[in-house]
Amino acid sequence: MGLDAVLAIGAGSGFSVVTEVSGYTFSALGLEVPLVATPTPRYLHVMAAWVRVCSVVDCPVGESREFVVGDRIVAIFHTEDQFFALDGVCPHQGGPLGKGKLQGSTVTCPWHGWQFNVATGQHLTNASVCHPRFELRVVDDEVLICVSDAGATS
Repeated sequence: MGLDAVLAIGAGSGFSVVTEVSGYTFSALGLEVPLVATPTPRYLHVMAAWVRVCSVVDCPVGESREFVVGDRIVAIFHTEDQFFALDGVCPHQGGPLGKGKLQGSTVTCPWHGWQFNVATGQHLTNASVCHPRFELRVVDDEVLICVSDAGATS
């Protein structure tokens, strides 16, 4: 019988590496932590973590900002309606999307003008290009994104 274990790792802003799994505990950073287990599939899955990126006041309405979160560059966009987060590196030639011009829900890369819908990540003129985005929530005037080992979602 396999073990489908779900682990919540990393308080706040990081992930730790699981160094050993034995029985119903795992060892990471010298801590023995019980696993929440259910029978079947044969894999270990690390859950995503919500990480604070900035305060609401750090990114005024109609603007975008660039932040480093772990080993990722994240672009935060504040439209009239809400906040959005995309991978901060333009897929064209690595331009900084968080420094691009935001008009409505469209960001324009400052290097070569590629445009993306910040809510969906969809390129505006090429349907085959969808830029990775992050789930985002605002809690107590703090902007949080969901990060995982897999990175952003398309």
